[in-house]
Amino acid sequence: MELVQRVSRKFADLSPQLQLAARFVIDHPDEIATHSLRQIAKQSGLSAPTYSRLARAIGYDEYEALRDTCRESLKQTQLTLAERAALVQTSGEPMSSSARGSFAARHAATVASSINAMVANLDPDALADVADRLAAAQSVRLAGSQSSGAMVDYIHHIASLASANWSIVGRNGSSASSDLADVNGETVLLSISVSPYLRRTLQITETAAAVGATVVAITDDVRSPILRFSHHSFIVPTDSLQFFPSHVSILTLLEILGGMVVRRLGHQANSRIDRVEQLSRAVGDYVE
Repeated sequence: MELVQRVSRKFADLSPQLQLAARFVIDHPDEIATHSLRQIAKQSGLSAPTYSRLARAIGYDEYEALRDTCRESLKQTQLTLAERAALVQTSGEPMSSSARGSFAARHAATVASSINAMVANLDPDALADVADRLAAAQSVRLAGSQSSGAMVDYIHHIASLASANWSIVGRNGSSASSDLADVNGETVLLSISVSPYLRRTLQITETAAAVGATVVAITDDVRSPILRFSHHSFIVPTDSLQFFPSHVSILTLLEILGGMVVRRLGHQANSRIDRVEQLSRAVGDYVE
C-alpha cells in the first residue's frame, strides 16, 4: 500500500505527535477513507491539524490526498474481504474436492495480489540504491529467525553462488557475537522480520546498526521494531488465508534483489558461479 510505504520512509523523522497520528492512519485506513476529519480527530484523540501536518510530512499535498489513497485501497480490498468472510462461514465443515479447489484458488489469488501490491509500491530508486550497496559491500550479513530464517537461507544460497562475502548471523555453530565482531561501516546487514517480531532478530539488527553497519530491513508493518535501526526499508504485504503470514512477497523481493546484485557484480559473479557449478559436478552433487 502506497500509504504504508510513505509512512515507513518518514516515520523515524516524525514528531511523537505525528507518529501517533501515523499509527492511527495505518491501523484504521477504512475509517480514514469513510469518516470525516472531525470524526477521525475525535476518535483518535488528536487534533485535526495534526493529520494535515502528517499528510504534508509524508509527501502529500493535503490531507484529502492521503484520504484518497485510503479510499482507493478500500476499493481494491473489498472483494478480498468478502471472499474471506465466505471462507470463514464454511470453515470447520467437511470439504469436498470442489471446496478444496476453491480455497486453493482464493489463497493463490490473495498471494498473487500481495506480490502485485509489493511490486507496485516499490520505489525504483530505493531498490537500485539497496542493490548497489549490497553489491559494493565488503561483507553482507543476514538476520532472520523462524519463518524468516527460511527466507535468509534462500537468499544466502542464491547470493553465495555469486559472491563469497555473504553470511548468516549466528548459524552453523557460530554465535551472533562472533559473527558481528568484524562488522563495520563497510558492512550491510539485511534483516528480515515479520509479526510476531522476534527479540533475537531485533537484537542483531540493533547491534549491527550501533557499530556502523548499513541496515536494510524487510518487514511487514510500519510498527516493526527493526525499522528503528534501519537505513533502508521495504514494507512487504504478507496477506494470507492461512493462520500464518505468507512469505511469498518477501521471497519475490529477495529474488529481485538477488538478480540485481548479480547484474552489478558482472564478470566476477559469472566466474564464481561457473567455478561453483564445476565443483558441484566434480564432487557429485548433481544426479546426472
